[in-house]
Formats: sequence, structure tokens, C-alpha cells
Amino acid sequence: MSQSINMAEFDLLLHSHLMISILVFISSIAVLVQAQSCSVITTPSLNGICPSLFVLIPSGCCPVGNVVGTTTSTPCFDRVNPRTGQSDCPQMRRYCNDAHYGELMKQQCPFTCGYCGGTQTCFDRVNPRTGKSDCSSMQAYCRNSAYSDLMKIQCPKTCGECRN
Repeated sequence: MSQSINMAEFDLLLHSHLMISILVFISSIAVLVQAQSCSVITTPSLNGICPSLFVLIPSGCCPVGNVVGTTTSTPCFDRVNPRTGQSDCPQMRRYCNDAHYGELMKQQCPFTCGYCGGTQTCFDRVNPRTGKSDCSSMQAYCRNSAYSDLMKIQCPKTCGECRN
């Protein structure tokens, strides 16, 4: 009998952990959804560099929690370094067309590398806290009606939304 209680407690703990992981994933990537404008006045960047916990968007530096979408196009902003809370892209600009790092730069630094406004490659977004994509572990949510719209934006490659 004690073993079934332990299994029940284990199942509850596992379910709770999964739900917390989902909430953290959604809240951390929600910042990245359609980031084209800011709900507050932006501050100017310093040579393309924003302070910690700000995101570089076309109009300047926007606090991470105030980034909002204005279009349904692919978001175009530089990703932040999860360790520093700011983008490393301006300092890495020389790698935009590098044979070894060019593809990574397209994914991480589309604004700095000039990939905004045109056709962009299809890729899964990264979790700003880890610097890695969580999409492969969240693939089941591509077909979940509650999350499918968000997953199509954040994980288009994993969800089979790429057209090329």
C-alpha cells in the first residue's frame, strides 16, 4: 500500500513539474512573440547595445516585459545573452557572413545582420534563459489547440511550418 501512495505522490510531483516547465517555457518565450514595437518609450541604444534586461528592436531599447507585436510577420530582433541579459550581436557583427557562424548569426542576430524585412529562414527560437531551443521537448504542443498558435511562432521548424 505504501508503494502505491509513493507512486501517486510521484505522479503528482511529475505532473506538477511538467506544468511548471510549460508555464516557464511559455512565459519566457512570450517575450519573443512578434517583437516589433514597445509599449513604453524606447531608450536609444549605445552603438547597438542595450542595457541589461532590454531588447534591441528597430525603434531602440525596450524593457523585456514591454515588447509587443504590431504585425503577424516573423519577429526581427537580436536575441539576448541569458548570462548578461543583453545582446552580444553588435560586437559579433563581423560574423554575420562568416562561413562557419553565418547561419547562427541569422538566428541570433537578425536585426544586427540586416535580415529584417525580407524573407527569413525558418528556425526554432531559443529560450532566453538557457540560450537553447526547448522546441524538441515541446513538440507535442504543436498539435495542442491551446498552444498551437504560440508554437507555430516559437517553434516553426519543429512544428513543420517551414515552407522552404
